[in-house]
Amino acid sequence: MRPPSCKAPLRRCGALAGARERPPRPWGISRGTRRQNSGSQEKRPLGIPAVRDRIVQGALRHVLEPIFERDMAEHSYGFRPGRGAKDALLANVYLNPLDHQMEKAGWERVRYADDFVILCRSEAGAQAALEAVRQWVSEAGLTLHPEKTRVVNATQPGGFDFRGYHFERGWKWPRRKSLLKVKDRKTSRLEGRQLAAIVTDVNRTLRGWYGYFQHSHASVFTQVDG
Repeated sequence: MRPPSCKAPLRRCGALAGARERPPRPWGISRGTRRQNSGSQEKRPLGIPAVRDRIVQGALRHVLEPIFERDMAEHSYGFRPGRGAKDALLANVYLNPLDHQMEKAGWERVRYADDFVILCRSEAGAQAALEAVRQWVSEAGLTLHPEKTRVVNATQPGGFDFRGYHFERGWKWPRRKSLLKVKDRKTSRLEGRQLAAIVTDVNRTLRGWYGYFQHSHASVFTQVDG
């Protein structure tokens, strides 16, 4: 028995005509790259599907997401209903067994799509958790990011970055790339435009930025205001 609403996307989308009779074949994906952040030379690969394929993917997510959502681990936050704005259902489904394995072993973890942090009380515990993750990832045919995957003592200078924040010695603030990005966005909107449009645009950017980084140390905001 399927959810009553699952027929709606198929009936409304002309691009899906005939999908009931045979599975639609995906069109080619447009490939490209973009720079990760301001000041970084690292590039992230992009795959842009055709509009028809995006419609099919949306219809499938509409049906599949409620099914998989019931089994998702509590500490998985990325791109889930009520927890995120974008879609990464495949990453959540694929990594869900690892979530439950970590939970069963007693390791606290926070995951956002394919980015995650494991919280341990000792270096030995952190090394054991990392080894368990490496073994699971290898068996699943995946790889860990060679630069981002590391053991860090967050009580000492250095800390680590996660989801735009920098965590260190009990404090958190926007990582350097996040600060550079908002400053670049402020200055890039100033040329060749009317003052009223500039003010509206900059205020919208700052409201979103402050809303996300509102948990930072207070000294951060004087830097951005300047």
